[in-house]
Amino acid sequence: MTRKVTFNLKSQFHGDAVPIIYGNCRELGNGDPSQGVDLVKIDDIYNHQITIEFSQHIDSNEIWYSYCFRPSYGSIIPESVPRRFLPKVISHCTIYDTIDEVTSVGDLVIHFHVRCFTNFGQHLYVVGNQDSLGNWDIESAVQLFYEGNEDFWTGNVRIPLSEKHRTIEYKYFRSFKGQNIEWEPVDNHKIELEPVTSPAILELADTFRWNDPVMESLTKSAFVDVLNKRKNQNSQTLKKFSPNDAKPGTINVRFETICPHVMSHQDLYVVGSCNELGNWKFDNGLKLNDSNFPFWFADLTMKRESMPFEYKFVVVGDELTDVEVEIEEESIPEKHESGFNDQNDGNKEQINNPKVKKTIIVKKMVRKAIWESEANRYCPGMTSTIISLDFPANIVINTWYTCPNRDMIKRFGVYVPLFSLRSSESCGIGQYSDIIGLVDFCNKIGASMIQLLPIFDTTDQGGWEDSYPYKQMSAFALHPIYINLLDVIPNTPQTIIDDINETKWDLEQKPSCDYPTIYSYKMRVLRRIFDDIISNKLESNIQFTEFLEREKEWLMPYALHCFFKDKYRTANFKKWPEYSKSISKREVVTECAKYKDKLMFTYWVQFICDKQFKKSRDYAIEHKVILKGDLPIGVNKYSVDCWAYPDNFRQHESAGAPPDDFAQNGQNWDFPTYDWTFMESDNYSWWRSRLARIASLYQAIRIDHVLGFYRIWEIPRSTCVTGMLGHYYPCNPISKIDLDVRNLKNLKRYLKPHINDHILKEKFGDDSDFIKETFLNTREVTSNTFETAQNNNNQNLHQNEQIAVKYEQVYDFNDVCNTEKKLIEYMDEVFKNHIYLADRRKSIENKLIQLMDNVLLIEDDERPGIYHVRTNVDVESIESTPNGTIVHPSTSWLELPENERKAFKKLHDYFAFERQNDLWLGKAGEKINVLKNTTNMLICAEDLGQLTDSINYHLSQTGLLNLRVQRMSKDRYHKFDETSNFNYLSVCCPSTHDCSTLRGWWEENRPVTCEYWATQLQRGDEAPLTLEPFILEMIIKQHLWSNSMFALFLLQDLTDLIPFFRRQTPQQERINDPSNPNHRWEYRYPYYLNDIITNTELTTKLREWAELSHRI
Repeated sequence: MTRKVTFNLKSQFHGDAVPIIYGNCRELGNGDPSQGVDLVKIDDIYNHQITIEFSQHIDSNEIWYSYCFRPSYGSIIPESVPRRFLPKVISHCTIYDTIDEVTSVGDLVIHFHVRCFTNFGQHLYVVGNQDSLGNWDIESAVQLFYEGNEDFWTGNVRIPLSEKHRTIEYKYFRSFKGQNIEWEPVDNHKIELEPVTSPAILELADTFRWNDPVMESLTKSAFVDVLNKRKNQNSQTLKKFSPNDAKPGTINVRFETICPHVMSHQDLYVVGSCNELGNWKFDNGLKLNDSNFPFWFADLTMKRESMPFEYKFVVVGDELTDVEVEIEEESIPEKHESGFNDQNDGNKEQINNPKVKKTIIVKKMVRKAIWESEANRYCPGMTSTIISLDFPANIVINTWYTCPNRDMIKRFGVYVPLFSLRSSESCGIGQYSDIIGLVDFCNKIGASMIQLLPIFDTTDQGGWEDSYPYKQMSAFALHPIYINLLDVIPNTPQTIIDDINETKWDLEQKPSCDYPTIYSYKMRVLRRIFDDIISNKLESNIQFTEFLEREKEWLMPYALHCFFKDKYRTANFKKWPEYSKSISKREVVTECAKYKDKLMFTYWVQFICDKQFKKSRDYAIEHKVILKGDLPIGVNKYSVDCWAYPDNFRQHESAGAPPDDFAQNGQNWDFPTYDWTFMESDNYSWWRSRLARIASLYQAIRIDHVLGFYRIWEIPRSTCVTGMLGHYYPCNPISKIDLDVRNLKNLKRYLKPHINDHILKEKFGDDSDFIKETFLNTREVTSNTFETAQNNNNQNLHQNEQIAVKYEQVYDFNDVCNTEKKLIEYMDEVFKNHIYLADRRKSIENKLIQLMDNVLLIEDDERPGIYHVRTNVDVESIESTPNGTIVHPSTSWLELPENERKAFKKLHDYFAFERQNDLWLGKAGEKINVLKNTTNMLICAEDLGQLTDSINYHLSQTGLLNLRVQRMSKDRYHKFDETSNFNYLSVCCPSTHDCSTLRGWWEENRPVTCEYWATQLQRGDEAPLTLEPFILEMIIKQHLWSNSMFALFLLQDLTDLIPFFRRQTPQQERINDPSNPNHRWEYRYPYYLNDIITNTELTTKLREWAELSHRI
């Protein structure tokens, strides 16, 4: 195989001398100039050229060559530089030389020219996936050198020539003598190269990348795939760069940048000071390619003399704008009193009236440019000094982020549970197809986001317990209750349609969702359709076959779990006679093959769910409405996930939340907690699969209880019902030594409820003797003295009392009822024999649990001898009343001697807000990065709850959008958050599904309402007793005009602006009550979607506000 080499020589040697090339091979005269090869003169910058075929393989530095001149008279004149060497020749190779100048380019030379700020003593390094870049070994990284000019660093590396396509990846880091390494954040730099078979030089004009959470958010799917989606998006892959395409005297330039804030009707240009960039006229500038939006690029060949140049990025688009237009119109002539015009003869030819010029305002499409506001960018041209000025060269100018649009994107949306929607096709519950109607409503009012509650399958037995959307039986399978039965198959038989319409009519008359009835009915109809019409032709359905193959990793174990659940009549897999602990992947495959025919119905139902939801999703995307899902923090303890992937869960523990504004006794969600240690060892594969599934449905996601990724409230499953006696996991607990150094010696006293006669009398009144006889036994008689208790802010504490008790009887709970679970079970037995107390059972039960939970320390249920300080150690319970919140102090804490009380309060604050910080933050970053980087969804963190300052700060640095609820201040020293202080990377909601609507909240607590009226709405008069529409308008506008990226509103809060839509009472509008563990999720919006879409008073008002607040 021959190899061709084309030699190009630039020589200014005058006269008749002929340039000759010679070297140490047969083709070049075996080192004899007289046997060398004459070059041919051509009309180009490199004005002599010859192509020589070599018969042998040529390795780098194996063949030397040189130039000389043979004049017509006299001896040969050699050039004055050392010999040159051929590179490794793979195929056709082109070489550019200049006479009497050393050739320094024999490979692909990459010249780094990087702008990076460094502190004194720091150096900049580059490391990458090539041998010459260290192959990602920090010890072998390439040090760059300070240029001394505005923080620029330079350096060269040589990459071997290759006839293959290559991807060169690299990254910069700052370091002081190899210590304190600071990596560039985000992804690696990448250069996709065409084959490079000839020596070439490529300059990388880079910027050391930085964290920009705002720009990062705008590159997420919610923006790039919906709001700013491009027509040409994903139409082609990024064009590979070809350094060998450069020509003498020119430079091939590629501009690269990430610019997500460009609307779909706009384009991005580079405009600059040279001809190739339009001489500062944007119409003549360089339009960038948007096929890989939000990444933009463009290639341009520039003349050497165009360098250096200045430039800017410019966003250009046609905008509907008010324009002044001058028109002419005839003036109206004055009339005489007789009514005739000023004419002598009515028969004369009519005289034309004079024209009058007039200026009017019209709407016109005007081409507008938005220029970068910073100083001009500057390109110095090729900064490498190893080549001659005319050597073919390449520059890639990568400017990282750019954002000419200075007004940040702000939008608003609707927050709604899917089950609550009504439409002409709904069947007692909202359906996947109803999302389309909600999208139409959003388009009408200018909204850009729909936030849904979880829609994954929660089916255990089909009862009311399954209505809880956060208690998922599968983290992957969609809920069949939302299927539109009329849209399952084309040409549905009329008998089935009639049955559906008849049942639909009955269910739609109900004011709320009858979950068990709806679920049972829909599954019967789906089974009928499957058995009668679908089953025999399903496997020939190509769409179904593709769905089965695409989703088999989660679909097969889910279908098998459903099969065994029905077979053994329980979802509790621990009671199954087979696979009662878990099932392996291999066993799933085997069993699915065994029961293939029985599983097809479940496969098909999920296929219909997926198809119907994605039809609505695609409609939303087409109409530029983001769908935002909700990712629950946990899964059902009997879920397919706990069965098929048990190592991911701590199934003996239950997740929940400590006491807060939502629930005074905390919350016990009855979900297993996560085994983060195992998940880390498995590279979080379950989480990655779960996120990928959700990303196929939504463009944005609410992470329920994101604080659980730092620490989760963990409750012993075997003993607890409420969340009061839980503790955070992971946790750095305390030991007896920690207590001793604080002079807290009475461990037994701290670990048990402090119960004495006067506490029982105060709590139970006349029932105190019954309580002692039935539930308690005597522990001991102690000597004790009550200290003076003073609290100016709380009228419920013992006020300035000094109670001396020389001998005090103290009680413990009986062994049969000394845990919450035992107590509730024992109550059933007790009240069979005390029927006269039945009407007070709940009250007595709550008080007994409060008494039982009134401890100061909790012993760790897995590690005896170490302890957790009980949350809110100085509070026993919080009671909400219309006249304000009543805080009942912890009698166990209150009756300690004063020095112990103070010591315990300090210990509590240290334990809750300081001691755990390093532990919680240590691993959180890795888990948060899994959330952020597994998919391109926009992540919104529900971060309500007990926030330490360090967690709050860490969350603010992640770039996740946080949640702002005005009435739930994140500052524990303030009652309300100021909407004017909401940060941009946030989602603000005046109400959530877990609290009352604004109407309900206004009537819950009169003192709070009055304080809000005075401080947040700046009113000096008395607050109205009910939330009138004008007040609701003020609150909604506060949120719309806030700086939050998204303002979301419950559908009820929006439509309550119009009195006509206030059919429900404020209490009926509430979606969930977290304090009630048996709450039925049955809320149904009382009006059809078409009713609110066609109400022009509502839609006009909301759209006008959206426009004025710049949220369209």
